[in-house]
Amino acid sequence: MTLDPKTWWYVTRATGFVSWALLAVAVLWGLFITNKTLNRSTAPAWVLDLHRHLGGLAVVFVAVHVAALPLDRFTHWGWGDLFVPMATSWHPGAIAWGIVGMYLLVAIELTSLLGRRFPKKWWRRVHMLSFPLYVIASIHLFAAGTDSGNIVVTWMVVTTSTLIVFLTIVRTLAAAKPRETRANPRTAAVRAHALSVAADPGAELRVPASRATTGDLLPSATELDVPERASLPVRLGAPTLADRITRLHEQTEAAARHARDVTTVS
Repeated sequence: MTLDPKTWWYVTRATGFVSWALLAVAVLWGLFITNKTLNRSTAPAWVLDLHRHLGGLAVVFVAVHVAALPLDRFTHWGWGDLFVPMATSWHPGAIAWGIVGMYLLVAIELTSLLGRRFPKKWWRRVHMLSFPLYVIASIHLFAAGTDSGNIVVTWMVVTTSTLIVFLTIVRTLAAAKPRETRANPRTAAVRAHALSVAADPGAELRVPASRATTGDLLPSATELDVPERASLPVRLGAPTLADRITRLHEQTEAAARHARDVTTVS
């Protein structure tokens, strides 16, 4: 059984197009995540893992795309032609775009795999190369690909590019917009107590007894507004010198009252 002479050429064309499609989906998926377009109930770990897997699959198909080229009988490729821009004599400009895109894809994928081991600032900078990578891959697809004249391929690239531009603009506007801060009753209670302690070291924050046994030192605003409930004094932070003196004075008075009561009874 012999293979069709054009088999490896078909493999090269197919893997190249699939690589572009995976890259486009990975960019769109990343924009969906950053724009919070996806349902919040989706597990964040699953969402991020899918984004990484899309990039990993793109690398695999690019590797097959490059490895199949030397096996094609209609073109002649050396290893230098596959990894050095402008080294080949067959459409050198179009192939140079593909080689640069391959290096960018590998760099982005390596930083994604390193994750926390890579400095966050540089990780962001390298990851932002996904946008020029998509542009470079699209140029390579139309400049070197024989399917660039296909109307389906053309409209697919135009539609995907339009969606990427739209989501990028939305993301940019959202990043430039100042974040709105919402009032949190618990945070407000802590801030109010901190201000009161700064003004008066003996200030106390009282919470209901039912809450004091749960370890929750931050009651809601409704609980603080009900003074008739049984309450226990709770202090936030280490006691000051004034607190210790007051406590010692209270214990001394209590011991004196107890002694007087015992003397009276006897």
